[in-house]
Amino acid sequence: MANIQALLIQVLLVLAILSVLVSAKPTRKSKRATGTNFWGITYTVYSASGQCLSEAQVTNDVALMKSAGITHIRMYGQDCDGLNYVLNALKGSTIKVLAGIWFSDDARYKTEISSFLAILRSQPSSVLSTNLMGVVVGNENVNSHFMNENTLIAHIKDASAQIKGAGFNSVKITTSEPPNTYTKTIMDLSVIDFVLPNVHPYFGKVDVGQAFSSFMSQVNALKKKTGKPFIVGETGWPSAGNTFGAAVPSLANEQLYAKDVICKAPGQNLQYFFFEAFDSLWKQPGQFGVEQHWGVWNRTTSKPKINFYAHVNH
Repeated sequence: MANIQALLIQVLLVLAILSVLVSAKPTRKSKRATGTNFWGITYTVYSASGQCLSEAQVTNDVALMKSAGITHIRMYGQDCDGLNYVLNALKGSTIKVLAGIWFSDDARYKTEISSFLAILRSQPSSVLSTNLMGVVVGNENVNSHFMNENTLIAHIKDASAQIKGAGFNSVKITTSEPPNTYTKTIMDLSVIDFVLPNVHPYFGKVDVGQAFSSFMSQVNALKKKTGKPFIVGETGWPSAGNTFGAAVPSLANEQLYAKDVICKAPGQNLQYFFFEAFDSLWKQPGQFGVEQHWGVWNRTTSKPKINFYAHVNH
């Protein structure tokens, strides 16, 4: 009997020790950790066929972006009442949208600036202060040969004057060009609040394994030209299209570049908009057959092409 009691005491001691060890084991952190999703993403309000999305469809798109942990959305123009729809969908959140004034000539510019001012007047001031990050006046206008640099600068100055003249002094203003046409003259404009270059290593003909390094080389070269705040306006990789030098479009390569940006950009203290939210099937394929295939969601099915939270162990 005494032997049995001694054995029971030993078993209870072992169980007590195991209980202490288990309770002392640290809990696993959630995978929704900082640096496991894009800082920002670009977004257009078109269906696969190029039709304007309804407000309900835009609201669903914004919900997808919210669920992916995205905190900044960049838009390009004032068409389809898209900016209003996005701002309405963001009410009650702290997600910010960078609006756009898209134009290739003076007539379109006048329409766009008028529409933007109307939205500024119609939205509550609380929404503007919380959810509107600023506005991009022109996207690659010089690089696309829509106009020369002086004409673009004149439009940027006019937009600033109209926005500030309407009493919206807190709206930040910028423009977007690729590195080859984002000159110091544009960067140094007093009305430019931050620099917003579009940087795509695919067009540099580099292998996807070297893409982030090439991307950062271009970013750092531009940063040396300005002391202003700096945000990358676009970067991404196409999931289909033509090989360009060593740059091969494929879903696997888009996923790899997305992973590199998600994991490595925070360590560079870099803010950026990944290009783009949904495949732009409404576009023409373009010279390299890639223009329709940059999305991280499929436009038709709304299914993600990448896993936003698969990169927590960088």
